[in-house]
Amino acid sequence: MSMERTRTILLAAWGGNNGHVVHCARLGRTAVDHGWRAVVVHERNDVHADLVREAGCESLTYRRDLTTDNDRWHCWHSEQYVKRSVESDLLMLEDIRPDVIVHDVRPSLPVAAEIMQIPHAAICHCTYLPGFSFAGLGTSELWLGGLNEFNRVLDAWGQPPISRDLREMFVRGLIFVPSMPEFDPVPAALEGRTHFIGPLSGLRRRQPSGARRGEGVFLYRTVGDNEALEEFCGAFADLDRQVLIATGSEELRRKLAARVGHTGFDVRSMWNMSAVLDRVGVAVHHGGPGVTLGCLAGGVPAVALPGDSPERQLYGTTLESLGLGASLSAEPSLDTSWHAAVDTTQRMPSWYEVRRLVDSLGKSDEVWTRCRSWSERLVDMEPHASIAAMDALYRSGGST
Repeated sequence: MSMERTRTILLAAWGGNNGHVVHCARLGRTAVDHGWRAVVVHERNDVHADLVREAGCESLTYRRDLTTDNDRWHCWHSEQYVKRSVESDLLMLEDIRPDVIVHDVRPSLPVAAEIMQIPHAAICHCTYLPGFSFAGLGTSELWLGGLNEFNRVLDAWGQPPISRDLREMFVRGLIFVPSMPEFDPVPAALEGRTHFIGPLSGLRRRQPSGARRGEGVFLYRTVGDNEALEEFCGAFADLDRQVLIATGSEELRRKLAARVGHTGFDVRSMWNMSAVLDRVGVAVHHGGPGVTLGCLAGGVPAVALPGDSPERQLYGTTLESLGLGASLSAEPSLDTSWHAAVDTTQRMPSWYEVRRLVDSLGKSDEVWTRCRSWSERLVDMEPHASIAAMDALYRSGGST
């Protein structure tokens, strides 16, 4: 009886922030647990490398000349950059020889995957789907510019052009949505190629519904080394060691830890969410889709501080509308940085108002019950939906 050879999945994170890497690492962990070989390519970043290693995946990094620009999106408006990226991706695919490719919104990988005839999928929230626009704001120039330049590269490789939106590249293969339809609705035209795979939190149900709530508060990408820090310390001083802060980078962790050392607050660059959920009853985060759904998978209500990011405001508002938390937003703008959170932009509400909402959510049995119900839905979905989606992608290219 012949043994089926080990399948290899290449997962490529793009965009520069932690959420894209977390998606790939969590999906890679599921693949490894089911006997696949998983390789994750990411930027040179110690936090990202740790996430990949902890997931049991092989780690690769992009060429330095492809990530030296702080802007991870306007670079795709350059024909030469797109050309270099496709060529670099082709070399990577020739070296790894993956059976399937899953990328977290890297526009050049679908081009390379089509050239190599490897089945591919994109991990996309609804904001990365072609045609999506923010109410009252429209569509960012990030997606509408540079089409002629990108199309010249596509033409050189004999591939069909983009018609009006750079995000069309993300739907040339299958679509993996790391969410649920309530948070990320998908156009009817894409439903046949879409797999909802849950938040990729990696959490397992560890407590029965109705279990005792933690008394601490978890803060992700909201506490910065800035002028609002003194007010933050005053607002949360009484919680002492029950304040768990994730900064998202080691550099900011060192700076912040030096300034709040007198408080007892526990500051880390990233936290293991399973450990966090044993200790906290409420989260305060920047409203990104990954952390919004990850905290919800843990059954924890949240206060979202999206700043002026329209994407984060979208998820914060959805969280609030479902009765799962609150959102304190600034005026949204398409001109905002696509990676900066409120810990660096300082588009902050009063920390005392945040604390008031934290206490209100923590005491609400109704909010707690709703969050536990959502947690059960999300955790039960993983990892079954992920491996089913990967199997479907593998089958789409034909088994060997």
